Amino acid sequence: MPAERRWDQREYRIVESASLNNNARTVIIETTTPGTTVPPHYHSRFSETFELINGSVSVHTGPADTSELAFKSTLTPLEPGKPITVPLGWYHKFIVENETSTFKCTLEPGDIGFENMLKVLDGLKRDGELDKLEEDDVFLAVLMDLTDAHPLWKVGEVLMNVRKERSEAIEQMKEDLLKKYDTPEALARLMAD
Repeated sequence: MPAERRWDQREYRIVESASLNNNARTVIIETTTPGTTVPPHYHSRFSETFELINGSVSVHTGPADTSELAFKSTLTPLEPGKPITVPLGWYHKFIVENETSTFKCTLEPGDIGFENMLKVLDGLKRDGELDKLEEDDVFLAVLMDLTDAHPLWKVGEVLMNVRKERSEAIEQMKEDLLKKYDTPEALARLMAD
């Protein structure tokens, strides 16, 4: 799978944690480089609202029955002060355009799994291990599981096969990563200004 996710070039700050607000919401500020994107996917546990702070980010969105061709025509540039909410179950994908950009992402209700993914990414980056996992399909499956992301079309098919063939490796990696990085200290680092 392509290196468009660029986990090692993304910086996150948790503004509100579901663990501290009775799962009301998770609010994240993400800063990332041009060309960063994620595979088209949907979530079944939360809605996701994107709000541009600075830079250039666009979002594809569509209801669950949207075809791949129709989905590609839904690109909407984010504008400061004009958030776009992707309802629970809707297909979506963001793309950072031609400059380093910062945006706010709000999950409602909050999602501890998503926050755990941020702790894992931050910890691996601090330990100098993140770039080694960029193209690892087992690692991608772990991240998708933590964030309740259900990839679509070709990536979804690839990931479904990885889950079938490597389910034990996925569960073991997830357990090991959470044991190491799901700590109060990791959350505190991500919440620091």
